[in-house]
Amino acid sequence: MGSVPSRRSDKTLDEIDEDFAVCSICLEQFKNARSLPCLHSFCEECLITLVEDTDRLTCPTCRGQSLLPAGGVSRLPSNFYVNSLVEYIRKRQSVKSLPATANLCGGCKRKSSSRRCVDCSINYCPFCTKAHKATPITQSHSVITLSAYKKAKSSNRTWDTKVYCSTHTDSVVKYFCESCQVPACSDCIVVKHRLPDHVHTNLKDAAEDYNQRLKEIMTSLRAKEREARICQSTSKKNSERLQKQCNEEAEKVKLKAAEVIRMVKKEETRLVEDLRTEYSLKVKATEEEFDELRSKRARFSSACNEIETLLHQSNVVNLLSSKQETLHRFDELEKMETKTQYPEFIEFRPMEVEIGALGQLTSKYTFENIPKELLVVGPEPQVVSNEEDRGKAVVLSEREVTPRLRYHVESSEFQDLRNDTQIVTPRGPVIGTHQVTIAIDDQSMLRSTFDKSVRKRVVKRLGTEGKGKCQFSNPCGVTTNRRGDYVTADLGNNRVQIIDSDGNHRTSFTFSQFKNPFKPKDVAVSDDDEYLMTDNGNRQVVVSDENGQIVRTFGQIELKYPLGIAISSMEGSVFVTDYDGKGDGTDKRSHCIRKYTRQGQYIKSFGKYGTRLGEFKGPAQLTIDSRGVIYVSDFMNHRIQVFNTDCEFLFSFGSKGSGDGNLKWPVGIAIDDAGCMYIGEHKAGNRRIQKFNSCGRFLSCISSYEDDLGFPYGIALTGDEPCRVAVADCTKHCINVFAQ
Repeated sequence: MGSVPSRRSDKTLDEIDEDFAVCSICLEQFKNARSLPCLHSFCEECLITLVEDTDRLTCPTCRGQSLLPAGGVSRLPSNFYVNSLVEYIRKRQSVKSLPATANLCGGCKRKSSSRRCVDCSINYCPFCTKAHKATPITQSHSVITLSAYKKAKSSNRTWDTKVYCSTHTDSVVKYFCESCQVPACSDCIVVKHRLPDHVHTNLKDAAEDYNQRLKEIMTSLRAKEREARICQSTSKKNSERLQKQCNEEAEKVKLKAAEVIRMVKKEETRLVEDLRTEYSLKVKATEEEFDELRSKRARFSSACNEIETLLHQSNVVNLLSSKQETLHRFDELEKMETKTQYPEFIEFRPMEVEIGALGQLTSKYTFENIPKELLVVGPEPQVVSNEEDRGKAVVLSEREVTPRLRYHVESSEFQDLRNDTQIVTPRGPVIGTHQVTIAIDDQSMLRSTFDKSVRKRVVKRLGTEGKGKCQFSNPCGVTTNRRGDYVTADLGNNRVQIIDSDGNHRTSFTFSQFKNPFKPKDVAVSDDDEYLMTDNGNRQVVVSDENGQIVRTFGQIELKYPLGIAISSMEGSVFVTDYDGKGDGTDKRSHCIRKYTRQGQYIKSFGKYGTRLGEFKGPAQLTIDSRGVIYVSDFMNHRIQVFNTDCEFLFSFGSKGSGDGNLKWPVGIAIDDAGCMYIGEHKAGNRRIQKFNSCGRFLSCISSYEDDLGFPYGIALTGDEPCRVAVADCTKHCINVFAQ
């Protein structure tokens, strides 16, 4: 025997009555509640009104769609729990509606009650109690004395009320049909849920099992709720971080814009001042010419008046007495020049170099509190990992027609970034198109799925390691001559070697007449077939004809550690990159670009050691476009700097990193006829070839991991359309030719 509800239970039941026992359609207590497949319950009459003539039903709460069973709403399962609860609440309300001081019988309403029916929650007098027990439909109800009821109520014990079948109203529900997942009475077991087609269990046992399952679900949902709360907090922090970072990056844009504006304003002031100076000189010359013509005009007018006077002279002797002197003077006046000099106007012609590109926006993933197991799908995404997880990242490569391939990332692939994180570029062995997804604990990051094409772009690999013909040892700079041959500074073999586009040997230049061994770092070919080579061993530039005969040398006084060399097609000048060979700024004057005439006469230098715009830390190689604009790979500053024909700084691009558009130790650089740049990165950097437009905007990556580049030092372009990219690989001892 249980106990009656306490005051706290009464309060709980009142709250249940207001919330749980109310139909969300009619907003009244349930009337014969029916359950939908989504487990939401509604009054049977409300569902009938909602369905009308269709066989589909949309849940008003979750909007879930479901098909009605044959027979319509009346065949939906009854919610016994809700119906019993509503019935119990109604009985309580009927008792509570009586005056608090009245202890009348709930049956006759006249006599004092002495008994209570637990199932009906109604008090009865002795006479009505006998009638209640004698009635067949209520004879099985539990009836106790009021004193026993009050005692049980004070001890907070609950009563097990009986629930009657909605079909067989005089039969108590005692079983649970596991096959149909509905409670059933004894009559239902015989009629609708017969053995052996149906499996039955005791109602209490089924309820205990269900309660246990609900507790397990609740425990899981509590954990989910805690996880969601933590993720919600993280999401809020991420939102704040994104806003903060947006403001910081916006400030960078503004600072860069202000810097460019200052440069433009400075250039504007200089040009306007030069313009006014030139024009003031021309105006002064014009004014002097005006004064001179005015003086001549006055003399001509005076001479004309004098002649008129002589013509009217009556005395012939007087007229002829000064003939010789007068004619001589008039002849001098006739010889005077009276034509004006038309001025040469100065015109401003804007340069075609685009300097409006302040920079570019690139995306990257940075994560805090990364789990120890970091899963990434695809061959070449960028992944950030904690220090303790170094080397533990796993890469999953997934294609449309093949299963997943799993392989581990070596710890050497990780590179340090700021904020105590590392960046890794996983390398994929599968060539083809991949769908790349960045995920943590198998949970994909938002907007992290993209397609990645992995293909081998090397169409030719010319040369092998060695000292013979068509062999190389640490090749550095490379260019092409008019025949399309590859001219390579074969540093390790102390020579410049020329091979054709198929890899056949043409000739080699070796020089033994110098004090130190000839060590070529780069080579350039002029339009008249002169070969200009930077000789790092003797700190000079060597110029030879196409047969390898030395024509001249120069630069021994100025050059410290010559590397790259280029010839300007605009003016024929020769530009050489130079630094102290250390990169520590010991000799700050040598981190610069030297400018010479074609004959080797030193003109000037520009740049010095530093990190500011126009300064260098190890200028490596350079290239010059058809307009005379100079592009220099600033090795240790991880950027490319651009200068005009007057060697004045225009703009720079690139920053240290491994993403698209980032640069890490750039060396080789070449530019095609369309103004697109091809830049190679050092073996300690990203070991790749990237393509940029003339403003420094990233276009594509020419190389891939499959190309197995070692140290792409020199870059040359062929005359194909689109051009092919020849790369001298210093550590692989060959020339790789890439297709675009």
